[in-house]
Amino acid sequence: MERWGVIYCPKAGARYSHRRWEEICKMLTEQGVDYDFVQSEGRGAEQRLATMLVKNGYTTIVVVGGDGALNRVINGIAELGLDTLGSIKLGLIPNGHGNDFATFWGLKPADVEHSVMTLIKGRTRKIDLGIVQSGADVYYFINCVNIGLASSIFNIKYKSHRFRYFSELFYIYNALVLLFHRLDNHIHLSINHEHLDRRLMTLCISSCRGYGQTPSAVPYNGMLDVSAVQQPRVTQLFHGLMLLFRGHFMNFKDARHYRTDGVVEILKTGEAQVSVDGQLLPDVEAPFRVKIKREAITLIIP
Repeated sequence: MERWGVIYCPKAGARYSHRRWEEICKMLTEQGVDYDFVQSEGRGAEQRLATMLVKNGYTTIVVVGGDGALNRVINGIAELGLDTLGSIKLGLIPNGHGNDFATFWGLKPADVEHSVMTLIKGRTRKIDLGIVQSGADVYYFINCVNIGLASSIFNIKYKSHRFRYFSELFYIYNALVLLFHRLDNHIHLSINHEHLDRRLMTLCISSCRGYGQTPSAVPYNGMLDVSAVQQPRVTQLFHGLMLLFRGHFMNFKDARHYRTDGVVEILKTGEAQVSVDGQLLPDVEAPFRVKIKREAITLIIP
């Protein structure tokens, strides 16, 4: 078995994060895995660590973290070229606050053994890579781009980690306030030669589940799913949340859904925040383009 490069990303605000990491290390050792690990010392370090490991010859990179950490690792490797990214085998042990991408593959933070055994079996699949092109800047994603309400909620989630033991209460309170404020942004996009120019509460462009907003999307068909939600009445808002949690968001009448294998052009976002895979992109402003590159990543899957 080749030597793995493991990037450990402690779960922000979690009291028992290191104890869980010790459990993962013990299991890897018991299974005879040959690995070296590096620990992320802060948000954003994963990008640099991923680049360093690849430059030092590691061809299997395992991320112990959430959606944001995996996204930053992918962006770090992609800096060396998309051909390099495609030659690396990526593995995931979910450990973050957002694990939507891992959940799609049946990987759960509570089941470390399943995640480790998945890596050892080494079954791989080529998956798609989302690309955000904003002027000369390029950002990559494997789950979704969010514009509007969802991005604002992700921002609150990130800020709540500073409150440690009260982080969940801070997050829930502020997310509810924001939700019932029902942000309303003037968003203009072009998709499949159709223009949608109206006030929207949130917009999701996804190659995977999109945190429930695009439940029919899969990360290996070369397609982007788009969900655009107008500002609903309060009663419809509750109904929409229920459908979201049940995985039936396609049935929400205040949402319009699209699918494309082409480019989604975002021409106007108003005051809306933009995020990829749950992390904000404060420097991205309209106009920008979102597209998909098919089978650009090699992922170790169950």
